[in-house]
Amino acid sequence: MNFIYDILVNFNNDLYDFFEWNINDDVSHIRKMPLVRVDTEILTKLMNFDIKCSKEDLKKFENKAEKFTSRNTEKIKYAILFSDCQDVLALTFNEYGQSTHISKLLIDEQEEVIDACGRCDKSKFEFTLLKPREFDNFKTRKQQEKSFYLLNALNKLEKNQEIDKLKYLYFECFNEKQSSIDIIINKLKEAIEIDKYEKVMSNFFKLISIN
Repeated sequence: MNFIYDILVNFNNDLYDFFEWNINDDVSHIRKMPLVRVDTEILTKLMNFDIKCSKEDLKKFENKAEKFTSRNTEKIKYAILFSDCQDVLALTFNEYGQSTHISKLLIDEQEEVIDACGRCDKSKFEFTLLKPREFDNFKTRKQQEKSFYLLNALNKLEKNQEIDKLKYLYFECFNEKQSSIDIIINKLKEAIEIDKYEKVMSNFFKLISIN
């Protein structure tokens, strides 16, 4: 079994490039993690789908990864690095073999893994596809998080039937009155999806959260 030592990973539900890591992310300092060389087709599937690996592979990699803690090290029950010698991906799995979290690497550490991958033989890794991962290739992580915040705030107003606030926000965005709540909600959601009136909405929701 091949191992990579002393790297940083940022396990999340979504896949972020290193330049989109946030200061508040729970970045782990890995002491060691097994490396599996796969072909590009396999790596692409691992990046784009939630998967379930075979029981045999799950058992083979159990407790093989370790991370540093403040005082010592601790084992990560199921964590594996995958590479096709062009790109690198880290995945964690639950006890049922289902992929749970995903991470890219820092660019310099990715290059080190790619270099090590070139000295490894390809390995067979058996899995089934579960469902596609959700990606928005047209928005940065920051934009996605902002849209998520605005949609949640808008849904809260709708759920609480705060009609006057919805009408006020609509007027602030579109400079026109509208009595139909369905039209108000739909047009505001459409605006959020295309990052329109983001500043107006953000200021509005901050203001009503203070009052």
